[in-house]
Order: sequence, then structure tokens, then C-alpha cells
Amino acid sequence: MTTSLPSVLTTAELPSVELQAAALDGDVFPLDRAFCSIAEFDVPWRRALALAPRVTPAAVAVRLTAAWVWGAIAEAPWEAEVLTHGHRVRDFADEIVDFGPIRVTTPARTLVDLARADVWDARVALAARRLAEEHHLTADDIRAVLSRSTHLPYRRAEDRLGGLGLTAGRDCA
Repeated sequence: MTTSLPSVLTTAELPSVELQAAALDGDVFPLDRAFCSIAEFDVPWRRALALAPRVTPAAVAVRLTAAWVWGAIAEAPWEAEVLTHGHRVRDFADEIVDFGPIRVTTPARTLVDLARADVWDARVALAARRLAEEHHLTADDIRAVLSRSTHLPYRRAEDRLGGLGLTAGRDCA
């Protein structure tokens, strides 16, 4: 009988030393703290699965962690940014994508959350731009998310995204 390995490998499947050796041999590539066969594509649902060992199932990946899942940054943040429960999660349930054991904010919601956050440096701005470009977000998509939560740092987000040309009256991609 043939047994296949899961598409995302962790120390639950193979010892860390074997995973590292397979990476050195070019058989797998690192995906957060997990590994993936080089025969597999690096896609959002696999990135979300790679987070599973360190994020509770009830959590929602947000901000830079979500940006990593969507492919906007190369390395996942060391500390996963998540919301674990409460009204804030329920308030934007339609802006969450369910990847099995991990839920992630949509690209548009992730973009707006990045722009609302306290930190807005070159890395975050680049992640925002990549989210908009790679997921073909339009200015209308972004304004729709912004307008749903005007009580949050709306003006800050609008100014930051406008500075990147993402909320002008044209498509972002």
C-alpha cells in the first residue's frame, strides 16, 4: 500500500532534521515553519495550512500574516497576527476566507487593515501595493471595505492608500 505525505509537511510528519535535509537537497521549500514539495505550487491555501500548527482553529489571520497568506510578502511574520474571537470577527464575517483549519481576511480587508494599523513603513506599503495588484483590487473594492468601518482609523487608511494611488477613482491593478 502506498502512503502519500500531506502537501504541507511539519515535524508531525517528519523529524526537523529530515525536513531540513530535504530542503538542502532541493526536494522541498520552506513555507513559514513548515515545508512543501517543490512539485507543489505556493498558493494561499497551502500557506494557510502552514500556519495551522501555530494558530488556533477559531482564529482569523489578519494584517501581515494575512498578507503573507495572500502572497504579498515573502516571509510570514514571526508572531502570527490573529483575531481569536469576539464581535470584531463577527462584524466582518463576509470578509473572511475559510481555508479549512485556518481563516484569513480577504485581500481587500487585509489591505485596509494594513492601512489602518499603527505601523506604516516601506514593507507594509509594499505589501499593500502587492495585494492590490496581485488580487486585482479596484478602488471601489477598497472603498467598500473602508466605508463599512468608518469608526476605525478611516482617515489614516484613506490617506495612506491614496498616497499609493489605491483609492483614487481608478482601478488599482
